[in-house]
Amino acid sequence: MNIISKETSDLIINIGIVISIIGSIIVMKRAKAKLTQEEVSQEPLTNDEKTKVWILALLNPIWTDVILYFGWKKSLPIKARNANLTCFISLGVWLILSRLIGFPMSLR
Repeated sequence: MNIISKETSDLIINIGIVISIIGSIIVMKRAKAKLTQEEVSQEPLTNDEKTKVWILALLNPIWTDVILYFGWKKSLPIKARNANLTCFISLGVWLILSRLIGFPMSLR
């Protein structure tokens, strides 16, 4: 039994995808803008960045992970690893929600 209709869930997923892609690109570029060319930073995510990554990952963990991890992998490896872990945890939340309320697992 699904609580949410197919059309409504598709709309929610599509909006989440768009917001997570645009938001992830903005968060990634702002963090990288603080570095000089070819500089590698070993700093972890700030509290503000953690909040943004969690929100974006809960909207769509796959696209958020792809954008942030591969965008930060070379110049911000610790932030990339933290974002990757956050996205894996939020993917687990998606799986649990899909079983509990019938929310579709179509993350595209």
